[in-house]
Order: sequence, then C-alpha cells, then structure tokens
Amino acid sequence: MECIADRTWNYTQMALKKLNVEDSRIEGIYRDMRVDLMFTDVNPKTMAGGFVYFVSDRLKLGITQKQIMQALSISTRETLAKHYRRLDKTYVNPNKA
Repeated sequence: MECIADRTWNYTQMALKKLNVEDSRIEGIYRDMRVDLMFTDVNPKTMAGGFVYFVSDRLKLGITQKQIMQALSISTRETLAKHYRRLDKTYVNPNKA
C-alpha cells in the first residue's frame, strides 16, 4: 500500500511532466523532505502542488502558481501557498547544514 509520501511524489512527477520540467535536484530535495511528508494528513495532490511551487522558488525554475494549478487541477491558490509556507519552515538544505 502506498503511503502519502509516495502518492505525493507520483503527483509531483505528473505535474513536472505536464510542465516539461526535468531537474535532478528536485528528487533529492523530495528525498530530504520525505519523512516530513509521510506524517502529514493532507491531500497528496495539493501537497504535490505546494512542493512543486516550493522547489520552483528554491531552484529558480520560474513555474507559476497558475501553471501548477492547471497541471494538477487544483482550484485554489491558498492551498498551494499554505503548503509552500509549511515546506519553507521545515526544509533544511543539507548542503548548508
């Protein structure tokens, strides 16, 4: 049975594919955060949207909220922003730690 982190990663990959984004750093960041994501009681699709928004900002990929919402059929920006803020608070870059 898939855990929420696996389902979130599946949605993340789907969004990145629809947005034509390939960046090997994204999977590394996801692996670093996976433990945090495993214990969240959230919708994996909206969490994936928040994660894509987060990595787009961190890696300067230029993906907009609107593009993410269209790729994943998410209806509200607030959901992306909420997950972004949560991820931004919990992520520690292992290269800077």
